[in-house]
Amino acid sequence: MLKTDRAEKKLSRQPVRSWMISERRSGCQSKELITAVSLMALFIILKVYVGKIGTKLIDAFTTIHALMGRLLMKFTGTDN
Repeated sequence: MLKTDRAEKKLSRQPVRSWMISERRSGCQSKELITAVSLMALFIILKVYVGKIGTKLIDAFTTIHALMGRLLMKFTGTDN
């Protein structure tokens, strides 16, 4: 490699490095923190909401299962 090639590579790296440093200083980490907190809140909300839906589905299944037993007894004519 010639000295001019090395000098050009060194010059091309400097703007990238200064851009990265300025991004770090400008609050890139705070954006990541906001994203992480938002995702955690979303998953907590989903867990609570899906938990309530699951409870309602179990209650509905229990009710339907009990009604099926009553209907079966009614249609077959068996009484206990």
